[in-house]
Amino acid sequence: DVYKRQKYNVKEMAFACIFLASKLEETAKKLRECLMVFNHMLLLRSQQVPKPLDIGSQKYWDMKNQLIKMERQILKDMGFRVFVEHPYKYLVNYLKILKAESNTVLGQTAWNYLNDSYRTNICVRFKTPVIASACIYMSARVLQVPLPEDPPWWELFGATKEQMDAIAWTITQLYVLPKAEYI
Repeated sequence: DVYKRQKYNVKEMAFACIFLASKLEETAKKLRECLMVFNHMLLLRSQQVPKPLDIGSQKYWDMKNQLIKMERQILKDMGFRVFVEHPYKYLVNYLKILKAESNTVLGQTAWNYLNDSYRTNICVRFKTPVIASACIYMSARVLQVPLPEDPPWWELFGATKEQMDAIAWTITQLYVLPKAEYI
């Protein structure tokens, strides 16, 4: 909502999102390193010869200040809630509970769907256990692997059929999207 009211440079916003995301995982990057990469990408995109960004230059300080400003705006808009619980551990545990951990194709396919789900907004729309259940559900359907349905196995994990169908639909829409174009 706030992004509609104010004008933001989409490239700067994307860069700030990537920088912030790198801080949330074990592979945090230094601001200086991120600025160097971002500057390199900007130069390449504008058909200029890439050259290292001088950390004493005004351009460096302007880019740094803009990145910090954008990062603060994102954090503010997110209410400073940045904890992310990944569904992978749930996926592995659920496969064990369903006695399907020996089916490596089922497990790998579900894992792949989980990876693909990060290209969507699923992680903010559904709880982590529901996402893991939906990926198992999708994999079992595609591979025609029978799983217990009386009672429905997904209810044990707090998921509903409607939620899993919504997640499955969202993920499958990724596979029909046109190839991405760069900004």
